[in-house]
Amino acid sequence: MSTPGTLEANKAVVQSFFDQVVNKRDMTAIADLFAPDSRGTLEAGGSTAFEAVAKPSAAAAAAMPAQSAQAIHTITEQALEAFPNMRVQIDLMVAEGDTVVVRWTETSNHFTGVSGNGQHVPMSSIDFFTVQNGKITSLVSRPDLTGALKALNVLPDELSSRLTAPNQGAKLFRASR
Repeated sequence: MSTPGTLEANKAVVQSFFDQVVNKRDMTAIADLFAPDSRGTLEAGGSTAFEAVAKPSAAAAAAMPAQSAQAIHTITEQALEAFPNMRVQIDLMVAEGDTVVVRWTETSNHFTGVSGNGQHVPMSSIDFFTVQNGKITSLVSRPDLTGALKALNVLPDELSSRLTAPNQGAKLFRASR
């Protein structure tokens, strides 16, 4: 059973990831925050979607889970290279046991990959962290790339309106069965 102090400590580790690594670009902090054998997965709707908002080499890396803190370092570095002025704001952080869930939004301009012309690209994500003994041992990131793809004009209008209209995702799912 986790104590309130443990939950707050786990949240502080995750907060440090966003503050130090993402917002301050201190890649050396990954070694302090992640266990050496940590695992990471980017569930970005397939490599085609990720390729549209990052550089192609990052798409290949994102298609497979990261198996170490070094792999997480590489994927994070590539994402920050694609969005060099990315600034993440944490909208919600909840902890239960050794799991910390974060909903975040970001503002940035996109400079690499498809349509990398510096235009504003909004994005949000829900990330699931596992924290044990003060270190992140697992990270699963589930970004919502619909807004980013739409901003980059690489999402067809018909599909965009179907994905963003209320309750349309469920209708599309039922229609595809």
